[in-house]
Formats: sequence, structure tokens, C-alpha cells
Amino acid sequence: PAQLRPQHLGELLRKMESSPQLRWYRQCPDMRVKSKFLLAIASVTRALTGGCSLLKPLAASHPSLTSLAKKLSSKLFVLPGGLGDILETWHEGRLAVYNATLSMAAERAADKLKDELQ
Repeated sequence: PAQLRPQHLGELLRKMESSPQLRWYRQCPDMRVKSKFLLAIASVTRALTGGCSLLKPLAASHPSLTSLAKKLSSKLFVLPGGLGDILETWHEGRLAVYNATLSMAAERAADKLKDELQ
């Protein structure tokens, strides 16, 4: 299995954080692309800053990763005008939608194949 290299993750986060495209994602007309982009950033950011047990040792030994994740999060998930940080709320909501969709698909597949499954 491939190992997560903190240097590589740090390099990717630095490139994203400093990229001009980070400011332009809002103009992307394709909501699916935009949602996938935000989900990926939200997942990594929450894992690094929220104390995910798998990434806790990595974050502890490389504090710059946590710092970069917080910078990305503040650029993408903190609303102006004092509305605050929506990272956790947005991410949980998106995951709930994906879980519901997967559950419905599994139920449909089980219904179609129930004779074969018995």
C-alpha cells in the first residue's frame, strides 16, 4: 500500500492555497465539479484540523499541514459578514446526501436482485 508522505501533502496544500484558481472556483458553472472540489478540500481539512485518528500523528509531527489546512478552510468555508465557519455543517450535510443516495441505490439493487440473493 502507498504511504502518505507529509511532504507531498504539504506541497499539494501549498499549491492550492497559493493558486489563483482557488479564488475562481466560484465561477465554475458545473455544480458537480464544484461540489467534488469542495468535498475533497473539506475532507482533507477536517481530517487534519479535526483530529482524525488516522491523521493525528501526521498532523502532530507536521504542524505546517494543519496550518495550511486552516488557511484553505478559512478561504473556502468562512462566510463574510460575520456569518462564520460553515466547514463542518457543509461537510456533514454533503456526506448525509451521499449516504442517503448510496442507501437508496443499495435498496433498489437489493429489490431488483432479491430473488437471486435468497
